[in-house]
Amino acid sequence: MRPHYAPTLLFICSIMATLPGRSQSFYAARSPEIGTGQLDLLDLSTGEVSSSTPITMTGLTVSGITGMAHDYTQGLTYVLVKHGSSISLAKIILTTGELYDMVPLDEKFAGITFSTNGVLYGITGDGADTPETLYEIDPGTGAITFIVAPGEGSDGEAIAFNTSDGYLYRYGGGSLLQKIDPTAPLVIDIPFPHVVDNYAHAMALDFTTIGRFHFTAGDTIYQLTTTGQLTAIAWDQAVPGNGWKGLVPESVASVPDGETLLTFEAYPNPVVGTLILGAIPAGNWTHTLIDAAGREMRSLSSTLDQVSIDVVGLSPGTYCVQSRNRQRLVITPVVVQ
Repeated sequence: MRPHYAPTLLFICSIMATLPGRSQSFYAARSPEIGTGQLDLLDLSTGEVSSSTPITMTGLTVSGITGMAHDYTQGLTYVLVKHGSSISLAKIILTTGELYDMVPLDEKFAGITFSTNGVLYGITGDGADTPETLYEIDPGTGAITFIVAPGEGSDGEAIAFNTSDGYLYRYGGGSLLQKIDPTAPLVIDIPFPHVVDNYAHAMALDFTTIGRFHFTAGDTIYQLTTTGQLTAIAWDQAVPGNGWKGLVPESVASVPDGETLLTFEAYPNPVVGTLILGAIPAGNWTHTLIDAAGREMRSLSSTLDQVSIDVVGLSPGTYCVQSRNRQRLVITPVVVQ
């Protein structure tokens, strides 16, 4: 296993667990096409926008967002903020659209994504000093480190991290779709015989299906696979002609900014017959055992500081226990033998 995606199970389980009913509601950052900052609550299955919130920061005129990504290791969402002729990196409160802790960037980035271990990657756009280039970005300082120049496409950039193989997937405009190993670095072109709108591109991993992304281009919402298969799902029902430049699941807003997912004690782990979950704080908890495909296998409610979960009859493999109360979500990785 390549080390930079070893946390894949915890990452997938945490997202599966925070998608009630596998909702298709995403926070979607409008592209600079509209001339201001705007955050939509978008249903990816229909293209309908249920609400729109201005993206603001005191003393700053926001003219658009060029990228958005969530760091699940820290519980924080970041955006690329266009203001005047500059693009900076800032944290955003998704429920209010407020920006904070903004840092300058030495390049004009057109897309960002986080790996499972909290590394922030960014791809520059055509207007950058060094266009269409992949960098690692320090979220705290904005310092950038060159990784690779993966090649020129056409108008547009979007990038997303795939938890199932540890690669970055990049749409570079035109017919350019690539997967990139940032640790090698290695760039592999993927056949992409499709024509999409040449503006406002965004990409995010689809946690309901392995090897698939949510992808937007212009007014259209697509499903995109790691092999380059593209399927149109819906169209922008709110402001056709503008599109989005970032997608983050609505569910992440249920975890307060800066709060990371914890784990409970689990033993024996790996487990054969009965799993003991311990060191559980006081409260009314619901514990749900979920397999790697996101399916609910066991569920129980308890107020005890220790519970037993029967795993007899389950197929060997990787699972996680989703524990919820009114204030907190806790994900505990488990291996069944």
